[in-house]
Amino acid sequence: MSLKKLIEQKGISQIQLASELGVSDASISKWVNWGFPIPPKHLHKVAKILNCEVEVLKKLKSGGHK
Repeated sequence: MSLKKLIEQKGISQIQLASELGVSDASISKWVNWGFPIPPKHLHKVAKILNCEVEVLKKLKSGGHK
């Protein structure tokens, strides 16, 4: 599973996720496309938004551009 797939399954855009988290869409792009880890301070909120467990987010595959 990838963060991109989780976002798509939720039916929101990366820009919407960024807005809900109060971060830039560039930050979301780094997490989704470049495999940067989601900062710990955002893990619980991302998990809540995407309706998944924090542990799932910690184990996500990178975007492949690393």
